[in-house]
Amino acid sequence: MFRTQIRAKGDRGFRPAWTAALAGRLTQRVLDPKPIAVCRIDGVKRAVKVLFIALIALGIVPQAWQVPVHAQTTFTLTIGGAGRGSGKVTSSDDAINCTISAGVVSGDCTENYQSEIIIQLTATPDPGSSFIRWSGDCSGTSPSIWVDIRRNMTCTATFGPPRVLFEEDFSEGIPSTWQVVDGGYGGGAASTWTTANPGNRNFGPPFVEPFAIVDSDAAGPGAVQDEQLITPWISVEPCPGNPRRVFISFSDYMQVLELEKADVDISVNGTSWVRKHGWGPGGYPIRPRTTILNLTNDLAGATSFKVRFHYYNASYDWYWAIDNVRVFCEDPSLGIEEYRLYLPLVLRMQ
Repeated sequence: MFRTQIRAKGDRGFRPAWTAALAGRLTQRVLDPKPIAVCRIDGVKRAVKVLFIALIALGIVPQAWQVPVHAQTTFTLTIGGAGRGSGKVTSSDDAINCTISAGVVSGDCTENYQSEIIIQLTATPDPGSSFIRWSGDCSGTSPSIWVDIRRNMTCTATFGPPRVLFEEDFSEGIPSTWQVVDGGYGGGAASTWTTANPGNRNFGPPFVEPFAIVDSDAAGPGAVQDEQLITPWISVEPCPGNPRRVFISFSDYMQVLELEKADVDISVNGTSWVRKHGWGPGGYPIRPRTTILNLTNDLAGATSFKVRFHYYNASYDWYWAIDNVRVFCEDPSLGIEEYRLYLPLVLRMQ
């Protein structure tokens, strides 16, 4: 506890005392004890403040010494652009309406705001482009963000060119452009790849029915499976850069009983295949997952390729399921190494 004393000399027969109040007033009282006003405060800062108020009230410190009240500060919010795509950034108060094309901005891209104002910015890509991320004084990959204006700020929106080369979620079954090769025998409706889910499997996220599955268990005793699910030709020519940075992502889940295997292969000529990923008795996922594979080196010099999901060595074993197949390329002008940004939001969370 800190005590501040203010002494005043009284006239004969009187002992005046001054009590300092936080409101800046002083009340004069007639007291018999010593002319002492005691201000109980919790810290040095508050004691100094009370003393300063008392001195102003006594006229010892002129009013001009008091801290003036300033007008509210104004700051500038500026929108910048980056990337090879195009789009628009707007604000929730409609003051910002900024067009971005290949990193060049035009339109209403600068606005003044009073401090501590909160504004929502929304980035909307043009058809054929994608919003990638915010940078500068803003961050994140969500198209809509809230900005707390406390200083001059620049928020840069990055738009990329079309990057998704191919995607399939089997929502309408296995497309006719895909090839199903039944290399086994027996099993009836469960003999090969299908979206009918003959074993009534329920995997949960990231799988959403229908999905593609080859189910050896549902095929039953006596069935043998050597089953291929092959994509159509996928062109990589829209990808910028040399070499083109190409990736594939897919959700899969496999249960292994004995000797069955599951491979993900690619081919640039349609006849010879290169194994890029796979499961077998020595290792398989313990839960549904999404995998991303870098195909850049394998596709050097190629203009298109195919992907094969190959399940084999199976006879009344378990199953392998596939969903959310997606092929995309990275824009080297963005310098982004976090490839999960290219996945749909539901898959980024896996």
